Amino acid sequence: TMADDRSEPGSASPTPASKPIQDAYAAFLAATTLTDADRVALRKHRGLSDKTIDRLEFRSGGKEALRALHALQGRFTDHVLVAAGLYQPGDDEEAPARADENLVPGPILIPYRNRAGRCIGIRRHKDPRSGKAYWPKGKRIELYIPWLARENSRRVLYLTEGEFKAAALAQLGYNAIAVP
Repeated sequence: TMADDRSEPGSASPTPASKPIQDAYAAFLAATTLTDADRVALRKHRGLSDKTIDRLEFRSGGKEALRALHALQGRFTDHVLVAAGLYQPGDDEEAPARADENLVPGPILIPYRNRAGRCIGIRRHKDPRSGKAYWPKGKRIELYIPWLARENSRRVLYLTEGEFKAAALAQLGYNAIAVP
């Protein structure tokens, strides 16, 4: 899910308040992987190379993602995990925060990065039950910019409707961004 860190996606360094959130994203990405089946699907159905898949750090949802989310709770405060959108607040002030299970059923988890390359959000590609795009409630929509829009090196910017299309165009050397 996306963090509302108030720093611009293109900013070179995180604000002090967003650094723990970005550290939580980095820890989550380090603790999860992409399944072989999801990697094959990205290659076969999306035309992405292993190099692109690894560079953009796509991850699989599922039991491993849920285990990684639970493991973060011992390393980060509930406030940081909730602000990052990796955890949901408890039902009341007495209830503890819990892992955001919206990240678990999704087949592919997509990290969003700022110009400095730090993760500023993670979102699930689609809801497997409905096939509809998922966006965290109450979070602003971010642009997905693989290789961070080389606007200075290209005159044309391609705008796509999905992250995988932008990733495929960027893989081919085009300047592409996506609105999920």
